[in-house]
Amino acid sequence: MTGIQDFLTYRSLSQLCLSPDETQAVFVVQKPALEGNRYQKELWACRLETGTCRRLLEDGELGGSFLWEDGQTLLYAAGAKTEADGEGRPEAGSPEETVCRRLCLETGERKDAFILPAHTREIWDAGGGWYLFRREERLTQEEYPQELAFLADYAGEFETVDEIPLWDNGRGFVSGKRCSLCVAAAGGGKGEAGGTAASPAIRLTPPQMTVDRVVQREEGLYFTARTYRGQNTEPGIYFLAAEAVREAAKASAPLVCLVEEGVYRISHFDAGALTESGREIFFTAQDKRAQCMTDDHGFYRAVGGAIRKLPVLEASVFDTVSSDCLYGENPEFAVQDGRIYYLATEGWDSFVKWADAEGRGGRLTPPGGSVNGFALLRGGRGLCLTGLRGLKLQELYLCREGRLRRLTALNEDCLQAGQAIEPETFTFRNHGFDVNYVVLPPAGFQPTDPAGTYPAILYIHGGAKVLYSRVFFHEMQYLASQGYFVVYGNPHGSDGQGSEFARLLGHYGEKDYDDLMKAMDEALARYPQIDPARLGVAGGSYGGIMTNWIVGHTNRFCCAVAQRSICSMLSTFGTADNGFNFVKEQMDGDLWDGFEKLWRQSPLAYANNCQTPLLLIHSDEDYRCHYTEAVQMFTALRYLGVETKLCLIRGENHSLSRCGRPVQRIKRLYEIVCWFNAHLKTGEAAKHG
Repeated sequence: MTGIQDFLTYRSLSQLCLSPDETQAVFVVQKPALEGNRYQKELWACRLETGTCRRLLEDGELGGSFLWEDGQTLLYAAGAKTEADGEGRPEAGSPEETVCRRLCLETGERKDAFILPAHTREIWDAGGGWYLFRREERLTQEEYPQELAFLADYAGEFETVDEIPLWDNGRGFVSGKRCSLCVAAAGGGKGEAGGTAASPAIRLTPPQMTVDRVVQREEGLYFTARTYRGQNTEPGIYFLAAEAVREAAKASAPLVCLVEEGVYRISHFDAGALTESGREIFFTAQDKRAQCMTDDHGFYRAVGGAIRKLPVLEASVFDTVSSDCLYGENPEFAVQDGRIYYLATEGWDSFVKWADAEGRGGRLTPPGGSVNGFALLRGGRGLCLTGLRGLKLQELYLCREGRLRRLTALNEDCLQAGQAIEPETFTFRNHGFDVNYVVLPPAGFQPTDPAGTYPAILYIHGGAKVLYSRVFFHEMQYLASQGYFVVYGNPHGSDGQGSEFARLLGHYGEKDYDDLMKAMDEALARYPQIDPARLGVAGGSYGGIMTNWIVGHTNRFCCAVAQRSICSMLSTFGTADNGFNFVKEQMDGDLWDGFEKLWRQSPLAYANNCQTPLLLIHSDEDYRCHYTEAVQMFTALRYLGVETKLCLIRGENHSLSRCGRPVQRIKRLYEIVCWFNAHLKTGEAAKHG
């Protein structure tokens, strides 16, 4: 059986990177820890041919990104504390600087290299002793008159905003803040942590621009960036020549715009071959002039000022298989030898796929789980990837000719034989599509059990363009271990079946709601052991919206749990970090052109029909779905006399269930199972032990 705290033993792999000779992979391993209520982070290496693994950096030593200086040396941004030449563990600089260190893989020796004059999590080698980094900085603030100059000492006590979005989930207030691309030369005086202090930082991008992703090539930098003009826009792609970077202290060169801002929703990009017309830039994107934000992405090539859409079928270019056992980011897109390599979600699984400029393509990885990130080997020799396969937790794999070979066993001891409950699946046809669902039977379930023995929970994913699959999911396994049938799957709006299936544009609560009710009907028909009088429903984000919607449209559920939810599209327009875009597009209207349409798609409009006890769980720093949405629903139902409870978790954001702090994640799960036990079980069975 899976326990409430079992996720504390699970390890997750991220920041996958191959060595220059491609003999080994280096990656970050993260693990939740109750002590300190945080995530431990270590750096590991694995030999691709033998699968031999070793830890390179202990928890606390790595603060951000790392890069290969040569085949045996890594340069990395240090963590809060470092080992300085065996002379203790000094602090790694102030909050305004970053200590960079060198690690020799052969000897394990670590030495301070230099100190960058800014806090950063990413570094790149620009050559000649120059180093690039991204720095978050605030635009110049107004100066106070002399008699009020003391107000500057209290800058952290105020927020004055003049841009939208004013905040961003996971980052807080972002109005007036920019992520600038900077460069500094290592050298000069001795730094406090033993390395040399770098020269002052030189900004390479305009103050109004914020930089997202960076790709480095020998001739210079390619990066996506957006320029704020009162509100953010979709990014463009820019180029900055290498000589301009290295000579930045003398003169700055203008940026070259390769793809205009505001036209495409660019998801991924990479630099391909160098041609007579310039470097090929390949990117995946939605064309804002013809597509909405849930449509699959097209493939584009930009070179010499010309942009061409490639004859490649549009695709979901992400791993959207939902899981609560993954932390950190991995590479998801690459260009090599004229081919595009990308992650794609199809059916139940996610894959690495390839495509070329002529429209040819195919899968490189087999079905049977998710691929979370990958790194290509040169010359078509395969790829290294991280993934969830079957009911195994995340590991590192080598893929050649469509076959996977597991390289690591970092999670081998986390799940005992027979501990994980095998998922069962069913499919039904509705509104012209196959609708796929997963069922986890309760622990101890036998097909011979009498009818009506068990309660069941219908669980709804976020997104809505996300996917529930058959991979290991701690929360679902835990609920099943507590004696529940757990029914979860992919109604209209989900990923994996193309743009038409994912489009709910202006019709939230229609086809998707019908799918959800039919999924529950189908589960009851297939499993007579489920008691139809003891049903619960739960979901987060989009799933929270639909949970709020369901309790206003049917009384078939005994209780419900809505997490990080929305109840009013009218208030979400102005409070969510991307609410003005999301509501305008997904609800097909705004406050002035579509007020009635927004209200019609708001669960709050139907709260007066609700008789179902509802638990609302929300984080107070959730800027994707602001916690006032939960407060409104809570107030409305309490006003109407419905049993309602609100659990507000402090210091967390929209990602609480996936990568919130461990104590807060445990509290959330405890509240959920207690609510279900109280309403779906009786007597001693309702007490959570």
